[in-house]
Amino acid sequence: MDDLEKAIQELKLPISLPPGSVMVMGKRRIPNFDLILAQLPGCVTALVNPNATAPGGGADGYFIPLKDGRYLKITLKDMELIDLSIVST
Repeated sequence: MDDLEKAIQELKLPISLPPGSVMVMGKRRIPNFDLILAQLPGCVTALVNPNATAPGGGADGYFIPLKDGRYLKITLKDMELIDLSIVST
């Protein structure tokens, strides 16, 4: 297990998100990844690849590309981050 996985396991979930983290337009939810990632430790956000696009991760899940080719999968429910994991390509 690497340092990133350890840091994620040490987080206490769920994490309440600040207002504006998720915008609702009809039935569509649009996450503000900058606000969501700001709730995570710097050791996690430092590995996010700002130059890559994120594929969808399901109804409430989103994949955030990391610099090493893996993805940070976040799962949201209402205004909370309820799950966080590392997904390999």
